[in-house]
Amino acid sequence: MAVALEPTMAASPLAFLADEELAPLEVGHIAFDPNSGLLTRTDKRAPIEFGFCFAGHAFEAEASQGQGDVVLDCAAVVGRLPYTIEDRQRRAELNRTLLALNGSGLKWQIDKDQLIRVGIRIHVDPPATAPRLVVAVVEHLLPVKGYFELLSELARPRKAGKALLKPEGEAAQAG
Repeated sequence: MAVALEPTMAASPLAFLADEELAPLEVGHIAFDPNSGLLTRTDKRAPIEFGFCFAGHAFEAEASQGQGDVVLDCAAVVGRLPYTIEDRQRRAELNRTLLALNGSGLKWQIDKDQLIRVGIRIHVDPPATAPRLVVAVVEHLLPVKGYFELLSELARPRKAGKALLKPEGEAAQAG
């Protein structure tokens, strides 16, 4: 049994909020007008910012109209690079892993607080709808998921103390 829509209701919550047909929803095409309370079309050049989680990292992303395509930049802080005096071995391992990112499409930077930020720039063919952006992110990040997992593991501080020493019985056998 089908339910009839009330005259004030629309088939879509977005259509109800919009003062015109907005489909397909593209990056930078719509905005909320606080005066009317409706969604309206905007300049195509307006970027849209959003966030998502992938491989245990909180990514910040921005999609904007480029020259004939949509440019999607996304990045996450994956950890902190320890100073040499804190943990020389872990610093060297992280540096080797970051150098291995060359050729993967991922870019990285270390800020003044030693935070490691890893990201990627993705070019998407228009129209830049939400499903297309999700597909582009998954297609580009899924193949490099292992790098994010490795960086997470290496960036995690090691516990100092007895956990790093061999048990006495093993040390005596080795000697």
